[in-house]
Amino acid sequence: MTLKHRIVIWLRKFGIELRRYQPNRHPVARRIRLIENSGVNVVLDVGANVGEFGEELRNHGYRGRIISFEPLDEAFGHLEERASGDPDWILKKIALGNESGRKVIHIANNVTSSSILDMLPSHHQAAPQSKYIGEREIHIERLDNLFSTVVEGDNTVWLKIDTQGYEKSVLEGASNSLNYCTFVQLEVSLVPLYKGSSTMDEILSYMTVRGFEVVGIEPGFSDNETGQLLQADFTFRKV
Repeated sequence: MTLKHRIVIWLRKFGIELRRYQPNRHPVARRIRLIENSGVNVVLDVGANVGEFGEELRNHGYRGRIISFEPLDEAFGHLEERASGDPDWILKKIALGNESGRKVIHIANNVTSSSILDMLPSHHQAAPQSKYIGEREIHIERLDNLFSTVVEGDNTVWLKIDTQGYEKSVLEGASNSLNYCTFVQLEVSLVPLYKGSSTMDEILSYMTVRGFEVVGIEPGFSDNETGQLLQADFTFRKV
Protein backbone atom coordinates (compact mmCIF):
# COMPACT_ATOMS: atom_id res chain seq x y z
CA MET A 1 0.00 0.00 0.00
CA THR A 2 1.41 3.38 -1.00
CA LEU A 3 1.81 6.34 1.37
CA LYS A 4 -0.93 8.14 -0.58
CA HIS A 5 -3.40 5.32 0.02
CA ARG A 6 -2.50 5.18 3.73
CA ILE A 7 -3.19 8.92 4.06
CA VAL A 8 -6.53 8.56 2.22
CA ILE A 9 -7.65 5.73 4.54
CA TRP A 10 -6.51 7.66 7.64
CA LEU A 11 -8.42 10.80 6.62
CA ARG A 12 -11.60 8.82 5.94
CA LYS A 13 -11.66 7.79 9.61
CA PHE A 14 -12.35 11.46 10.35
CA GLY A 15 -14.94 11.84 7.59
CA ILE A 16 -12.50 13.62 5.27
CA GLU A 17 -11.86 12.69 1.68
CA LEU A 18 -9.42 14.43 -0.63
CA ARG A 19 -10.18 14.41 -4.35
CA ARG A 20 -8.87 16.20 -7.38
CA TYR A 21 -11.27 19.04 -8.24
CA GLN A 22 -12.92 18.23 -11.58
CA PRO A 23 -15.30 20.99 -12.75
CA ASN A 24 -16.97 18.72 -15.28
CA ARG A 25 -17.96 16.31 -12.50
CA HIS A 26 -18.52 18.51 -9.44
CA PRO A 27 -22.31 19.01 -8.97
CA VAL A 28 -22.06 22.64 -7.81
CA ALA A 29 -19.68 23.49 -10.65
CA ARG A 30 -22.18 22.06 -13.15
CA ARG A 31 -24.91 24.10 -11.48
CA ILE A 32 -22.79 27.24 -11.83
CA ARG A 33 -22.31 26.56 -15.55
CA LEU A 34 -26.08 26.34 -16.00
CA ILE A 35 -26.44 29.62 -14.10
CA GLU A 36 -23.73 31.42 -16.09
CA ASN A 37 -24.79 30.13 -19.51
CA SER A 38 -28.39 31.21 -18.89
CA GLY A 39 -27.61 34.58 -17.32
CA VAL A 40 -29.28 33.77 -13.98
CA ASN A 41 -28.95 36.79 -11.68
CA VAL A 42 -31.47 35.99 -8.93
CA VAL A 43 -31.57 32.80 -6.85
CA LEU A 44 -34.58 32.18 -4.61
CA ASP A 45 -33.33 29.87 -1.85
CA VAL A 46 -36.46 28.35 -0.26
CA GLY A 47 -35.69 26.31 2.85
CA ALA A 48 -32.30 27.93 3.33
CA ASN A 49 -31.55 26.27 6.68
CA VAL A 50 -28.17 27.71 7.82
CA GLY A 51 -27.15 28.96 4.38
CA GLU A 52 -25.18 26.03 2.96
CA PHE A 53 -26.71 26.42 -0.50
CA GLY A 54 -26.00 30.13 -0.77
CA GLU A 55 -22.46 29.70 0.51
CA GLU A 56 -21.80 26.96 -2.07
CA LEU A 57 -22.88 29.31 -4.83
CA ARG A 58 -20.66 32.10 -3.55
CA ASN A 59 -17.67 29.78 -3.15
CA HIS A 60 -18.06 28.70 -6.78
CA GLY A 61 -18.20 32.22 -8.16
CA TYR A 62 -21.89 33.21 -8.32
CA ARG A 63 -22.17 36.96 -7.62
CA GLY A 64 -25.83 37.66 -8.35
CA ARG A 65 -28.57 38.20 -5.79
CA ILE A 66 -29.66 35.45 -3.39
CA ILE A 67 -32.96 35.69 -1.50
CA SER A 68 -33.07 33.07 1.27
CA PHE A 69 -36.27 32.01 3.03
CA GLU A 70 -35.92 30.29 6.43
CA PRO A 71 -38.52 30.33 9.25
CA LEU A 72 -36.66 28.69 12.18
CA ASP A 73 -34.92 30.92 14.73
CA GLU A 74 -31.83 28.77 15.30
CA ALA A 75 -31.17 28.14 11.62
CA PHE A 76 -31.90 31.77 10.75
CA GLY A 77 -29.27 32.94 13.25
CA HIS A 78 -26.59 30.88 11.52
CA LEU A 79 -27.89 32.04 8.15
CA GLU A 80 -27.45 35.67 9.23
CA GLU A 81 -23.84 34.97 10.18
CA ARG A 82 -23.10 33.43 6.78
CA ALA A 83 -24.76 36.26 4.85
CA SER A 84 -23.22 38.99 6.99
CA GLY A 85 -21.39 41.58 4.90
CA ASP A 86 -22.96 40.38 1.64
CA PRO A 87 -25.38 43.11 0.47
CA ASP A 88 -26.69 40.93 -2.36
CA TRP A 89 -27.71 38.10 -0.03
CA ILE A 90 -31.16 39.02 1.32
CA LEU A 91 -32.84 37.06 4.12
CA LYS A 92 -36.55 36.48 4.77
CA LYS A 93 -37.61 34.86 8.07
CA ILE A 94 -40.61 33.09 6.64
CA ALA A 95 -41.73 29.73 5.23
CA LEU A 96 -43.31 29.30 1.82
CA GLY A 97 -46.27 27.09 0.96
CA ASN A 98 -49.68 27.04 -0.69
CA GLU A 99 -51.41 29.32 1.83
CA SER A 100 -50.87 32.48 3.88
CA GLY A 101 -50.99 32.57 7.67
CA ARG A 102 -49.55 30.54 10.51
CA LYS A 103 -48.45 26.92 10.48
CA VAL A 104 -46.91 24.45 12.95
CA ILE A 105 -43.53 22.96 12.01
CA HIS A 106 -41.96 19.92 13.65
CA ILE A 107 -38.43 20.61 14.91
CA ALA A 108 -35.94 17.81 14.21
CA ASN A 109 -33.01 17.05 16.50
CA ASN A 110 -30.65 17.75 13.60
CA VAL A 111 -32.70 20.85 12.58
CA THR A 112 -32.11 20.05 8.88
CA SER A 113 -34.92 17.46 8.79
CA SER A 114 -37.51 19.80 10.36
CA SER A 115 -40.75 19.76 8.39
CA ILE A 116 -44.37 20.82 8.42
CA LEU A 117 -45.19 17.19 7.54
CA ASP A 118 -45.06 14.17 9.87
CA MET A 119 -41.91 12.10 9.50
CA LEU A 120 -42.28 8.46 8.40
CA PRO A 121 -40.41 5.47 9.93
CA SER A 122 -38.33 5.16 6.74
CA HIS A 123 -36.67 8.48 7.62
CA HIS A 124 -36.17 7.58 11.29
CA GLN A 125 -34.51 4.30 10.37
CA ALA A 126 -32.10 5.93 7.92
CA ALA A 127 -31.27 8.86 10.21
CA PRO A 128 -32.11 8.25 13.91
CA GLN A 129 -30.65 11.66 14.81
CA SER A 130 -33.43 13.33 12.80
CA LYS A 131 -36.27 12.50 15.21
CA TYR A 132 -38.66 15.29 16.11
CA ILE A 133 -38.05 16.95 19.47
CA GLY A 134 -40.57 19.77 19.44
CA GLU A 135 -42.94 22.04 17.53
CA ARG A 136 -43.09 25.70 16.69
CA GLU A 137 -45.59 28.02 15.04
CA ILE A 138 -44.21 29.86 12.01
CA HIS A 139 -45.34 32.43 9.47
CA ILE A 140 -46.05 30.97 6.03
CA GLU A 141 -46.75 32.75 2.75
CA ARG A 142 -47.32 31.98 -0.94
CA LEU A 143 -44.42 32.85 -3.22
CA ASP A 144 -46.93 34.36 -5.66
CA ASN A 145 -47.70 37.01 -3.03
CA LEU A 146 -44.01 37.92 -2.59
CA PHE A 147 -42.49 37.36 -6.03
CA SER A 148 -42.87 40.91 -7.34
CA THR A 149 -41.24 42.31 -4.18
CA VAL A 150 -37.99 40.35 -4.64
CA VAL A 151 -37.77 39.84 -8.42
CA GLU A 152 -37.70 42.51 -11.12
CA GLY A 153 -39.14 42.09 -14.59
CA ASP A 154 -35.82 41.60 -16.38
CA ASN A 155 -34.35 39.14 -13.85
CA THR A 156 -33.46 35.57 -14.78
CA VAL A 157 -34.52 33.39 -11.86
CA TRP A 158 -33.31 30.14 -10.33
CA LEU A 159 -35.83 28.81 -7.79
CA LYS A 160 -34.44 26.24 -5.34
CA ILE A 161 -36.85 24.44 -2.97
CA ASP A 162 -35.63 22.19 -0.16
CA THR A 163 -38.47 21.92 2.35
CA GLN A 164 -38.38 18.31 3.55
CA GLY A 165 -41.34 16.83 1.71
CA TYR A 166 -43.29 20.11 1.46
CA GLU A 167 -41.95 20.98 -2.02
CA LYS A 168 -45.26 20.34 -3.83
CA SER A 169 -47.09 22.78 -1.54
CA VAL A 170 -44.45 25.44 -2.24
CA LEU A 171 -44.92 24.87 -5.97
CA GLU A 172 -48.69 25.18 -5.63
CA GLY A 173 -48.19 28.55 -3.94
CA ALA A 174 -45.93 29.60 -6.81
CA SER A 175 -48.19 28.69 -9.74
CA ASN A 176 -47.84 32.13 -11.32
CA SER A 177 -44.21 32.66 -10.26
CA LEU A 178 -43.12 29.51 -12.12
CA ASN A 179 -43.89 31.31 -15.39
CA TYR A 180 -40.97 33.66 -14.63
CA CYS A 181 -38.47 31.03 -13.43
CA THR A 182 -35.87 29.71 -15.85
CA PHE A 183 -34.72 26.95 -13.49
CA VAL A 184 -36.35 25.12 -10.59
CA GLN A 185 -34.23 22.94 -8.30
CA LEU A 186 -36.23 20.56 -6.10
CA GLU A 187 -35.33 18.07 -3.42
CA VAL A 188 -37.24 14.95 -4.47
CA SER A 189 -37.82 11.84 -2.35
CA LEU A 190 -37.26 8.54 -4.13
CA VAL A 191 -39.10 6.72 -1.33
CA PRO A 192 -41.75 8.18 1.04
CA LEU A 193 -40.01 9.93 3.95
CA TYR A 194 -42.74 12.35 5.10
CA LYS A 195 -46.47 11.70 5.38
CA GLY A 196 -48.34 13.33 2.51
CA SER A 197 -45.25 14.22 0.47
CA SER A 198 -45.31 13.79 -3.30
CA THR A 199 -43.65 10.89 -5.06
CA MET A 200 -40.92 11.38 -7.64
CA ASP A 201 -43.35 10.48 -10.44
CA GLU A 202 -45.82 13.11 -9.22
CA ILE A 203 -43.16 15.82 -9.12
CA LEU A 204 -41.85 14.92 -12.57
CA SER A 205 -45.37 14.98 -14.00
CA TYR A 206 -46.19 18.29 -12.28
CA MET A 207 -43.11 19.99 -13.69
CA THR A 208 -43.48 18.49 -17.18
CA VAL A 209 -47.05 19.76 -17.48
CA ARG A 210 -45.79 23.24 -16.59
CA GLY A 211 -43.22 23.21 -19.35
CA PHE A 212 -40.01 22.15 -17.56
CA GLU A 213 -37.48 19.47 -18.46
CA VAL A 214 -34.89 17.75 -16.26
CA VAL A 215 -31.34 19.01 -16.87
CA GLY A 216 -29.59 17.82 -13.71
CA ILE A 217 -29.78 15.23 -10.91
CA GLU A 218 -27.62 15.38 -7.76
CA PRO A 219 -27.64 12.49 -5.22
CA GLY A 220 -28.63 13.53 -1.72
CA PHE A 221 -29.73 11.80 1.50
CA SER A 222 -29.08 8.04 1.59
CA ASP A 223 -29.34 5.16 4.06
CA ASN A 224 -25.83 4.57 5.42
CA GLU A 225 -26.64 0.99 6.37
CA THR A 226 -28.17 -0.20 3.10
CA GLY A 227 -26.63 2.28 0.69
CA GLN A 228 -30.07 3.09 -0.78
CA LEU A 229 -30.46 6.59 -2.17
CA LEU A 230 -33.51 8.21 -0.56
CA GLN A 231 -33.46 11.76 -1.93
CA ALA A 232 -31.97 13.61 -4.87
CA ASP A 233 -31.97 17.19 -6.14
CA PHE A 234 -33.60 17.49 -9.55
CA THR A 235 -32.93 20.61 -11.61
CA PHE A 236 -35.58 21.58 -14.16
CA ARG A 237 -35.26 24.13 -16.97
CA LYS A 238 -38.10 25.95 -18.66
CA VAL A 239 -38.44 24.59 -22.20
